[in-house]
Amino acid sequence: MKQHYFIGIKVPDSLAEQAVIFQEKYALNENYKVLPEPADYHITLRYLGEIAEEHYENVVQTLKHIGEQHADFTLSMNGLNYFGSESGPRVVYLQVAEEKILLDLQQEINQRISSILKIPIDDRFVPHITIAKKRKNQEPLQIKKEAFESIVFPVAAFSLFKINPKQMPKYEETARFPLANNI
Repeated sequence: MKQHYFIGIKVPDSLAEQAVIFQEKYALNENYKVLPEPADYHITLRYLGEIAEEHYENVVQTLKHIGEQHADFTLSMNGLNYFGSESGPRVVYLQVAEEKILLDLQQEINQRISSILKIPIDDRFVPHITIAKKRKNQEPLQIKKEAFESIVFPVAAFSLFKINPKQMPKYEETARFPLANNI
């Protein structure tokens, strides 16, 4: 199997507490095959798939340059949400507020890396932290979208992650890109 990668923001382990509350409240372990470990919690900025060896260093240098051009910032997690239908969502996640600084960073990464790798630009960006995915069964669920008091966390860097499907944690940071104020 070829090695796959994504670009993302690692979120602090301290946010795991909120994930566990909802995983237990909705018994997500009974209905989903994958409940990521706290070490794997992240916000995906761009899924890349396979990176050809001849493009890897260019991707890393481009991401380093992007990091140098963007200041650090804070994000807030403010709700439980999902992709799919209410009775059978495909993915359950913690919602992250759409801050302009995050959207600008994601858009630049998306455009520049898509150009290097000759892959289509993906305009479907919904900032989130997945807490459950891959349904085990088709039993109807009663998961409700919920808002909660915002939990603010700092973002000082983003990373290139390698996906190791058979390991725990699954996501291995292969390069870290500090934002301008943190170099």
